[in-house]
Amino acid sequence: MPGRFCILFSWLVFTLEAADPPVRLGAPAPDWAVETADGKPASLLGFVRQQKHDAVLLVPRAGEAIPRQDIERDRKKLAERDADLLVAPSRSDAGRPGLDSAAPATLLVDSGGILRRIEAGRLLAGRDLEDFLEQWRLGRGVFLSACARCHGDDGSLEVCGDVKPLTGIGNRLTPAQVYERLRVGELSQHEVLVRGRFHKRREIEAVVVFVRGL
Repeated sequence: MPGRFCILFSWLVFTLEAADPPVRLGAPAPDWAVETADGKPASLLGFVRQQKHDAVLLVPRAGEAIPRQDIERDRKKLAERDADLLVAPSRSDAGRPGLDSAAPATLLVDSGGILRRIEAGRLLAGRDLEDFLEQWRLGRGVFLSACARCHGDDGSLEVCGDVKPLTGIGNRLTPAQVYERLRVGELSQHEVLVRGRFHKRREIEAVVVFVRGL
C-alpha cells in the first residue's frame, strides 16, 4: 500500500506540473508558435516585442484553416492601425497550452507583450476584428485621462479613497461585474455619469474592456 500511494502521489505531482498553464488577462502572452500573415513562422511573444506593435492573434479550431485571402484582407486593415495580425497554426498538434483547441478564439496582445483581451469561441474577421482592437484602445485612452490619477496607468495604485488595485480583475470578474463596480449613473441611451464625470456609454463599455485586461 505505501508503495502504491507513493506511485499515485508522484503521478499527481507530475500531472499538476505538466498541466497547461492558464491563459490569463494582464499577464505576458504565452510564447506559442504562430505564423505571420504571410505564413512565416514566429513566436508570439518574441514577434510582438520585436515589432513593438499591438497584435491580434487568430486561433482557429484545430484542423481548420483560415482562407488566405481573408488573412490578407484583415492584415491590411490592422496595418492601417499600426497593428499586426498573427495566426495560430491550425494543425491538430499545434501547441496552444491553456486554450481549448476544440474552439476558436481571438486574442489581443499589446505592444509590450501583455495579453489584454480574449474573445473565446469566436474567430473575428472584417469590421468585428477592427472593433476588437479599437474598443480596447478607446478604453485605454479614456482610462488614462479619467481614471489613472487614482488607479495608475497600469491599475496597480490604491491612493484615492476606496480605490483598490485593478490588476488581474479580468480573471476574476465578468464584464457585467466590472461595469457594476464602476457605479455608473444611467442618464440616457448614449450618456452615463461616472464619479461626477459625463461619458458616452460606448466610452465606458470600452473602459470595461480595457480594465479587464489590466
